[in-house]
Amino acid sequence: MENDSEQKALVFPFADMVDYNEGSIVSKIIKHFDDLKVTLFAFDAEQYISEHSAPYEAFFYVIEGNIDFTVSGDVNHLKTGDMLIIPSKAPHSLKTLEKSISFNTGTPFQPFTRNPQIRYTYKADKFHANIAAYSERDFASMGPDFSTSPTGETSTYLRNAVLPILNLGLKYNTGSLLFAVNANYKSLRPRLLTALNHIDENKVNAMTFNGAIKYYQDDFFVTVQGLYGQNTSSLTMLGGYGVSAVDSATGMWEYAPLNTFSGFIDMEYGKVWKVGLIGGFSKNLGADKDIVGATYARGENIDNVLRISPRLSYRTGMTQFSTELEMTQAAYGTPNSKGAVENTHDVMNIRVLFAALLFF
Repeated sequence: MENDSEQKALVFPFADMVDYNEGSIVSKIIKHFDDLKVTLFAFDAEQYISEHSAPYEAFFYVIEGNIDFTVSGDVNHLKTGDMLIIPSKAPHSLKTLEKSISFNTGTPFQPFTRNPQIRYTYKADKFHANIAAYSERDFASMGPDFSTSPTGETSTYLRNAVLPILNLGLKYNTGSLLFAVNANYKSLRPRLLTALNHIDENKVNAMTFNGAIKYYQDDFFVTVQGLYGQNTSSLTMLGGYGVSAVDSATGMWEYAPLNTFSGFIDMEYGKVWKVGLIGGFSKNLGADKDIVGATYARGENIDNVLRISPRLSYRTGMTQFSTELEMTQAAYGTPNSKGAVENTHDVMNIRVLFAALLFF
């Protein structure tokens, strides 16, 4: 006879039970036992839990990613697969790793945007895949409507095209190596009517591809990213589109997206004292067709941008002091018939940043 009171094994597929949420911490209580509670957390980048203590031992296991966990003033750098045992009553806090003290060090070399979206994520062991459909909100595309913005930035062009931006992302994490690729499709309808009052259904369609490799081990990490994209102004990068043809009878416009290449590297070493370096290069490749009318782009008179930015940080308890030297060079010139920039001259900019961060 089977004993109904016999306890059975419990299997928890942790990696599939919670997903990340932009700019926040997601927690989910998995199981309550008599003397044990199992809680699953998902942290977005640069999130913190302030110092606290508990009257019992705590176990912290990293399913994926990197995190700094401070216990009794000692900083422990944890990576995928690490487990930390926290003694009872020991004060402890944690934060997910940040890479720079400057908000814009990553732009215009890596895509940055914030959009409402619908996303589906599939997880199978070390492999993750996601598909997303999203609109434009805080960072919008440029175009001919200057009624709400002096630069013509508005989400109206995307809404006119009906179709949301579509994105496919693939990620594979071995524990010390992370591989990620993304493909993105965007369609804009800059105008509904021409100056001659004809319906203008022409659109500008664009594809963007980017990939990244990250290696992290103990107190060191390095990330390398590359991007080839079209009409990337809404990603706070160089790029946009131009008018490639005008119908003299109806006034309808045809469009050609500007092509952009960008490369980015970020590395850091250390635990208490940390030294890091960011390098980026972005290049305006122009359009595949001649531009015969207006251009709606970010940095349309810039051929390329180069940035080197070393940094140094010191962490003591809940306080971190950081400094960063940001050296940026941009090549300004004159756009040719395809939107590529010629006859350039270099302009150099140097900034020194200091920051004192208190984590609580």
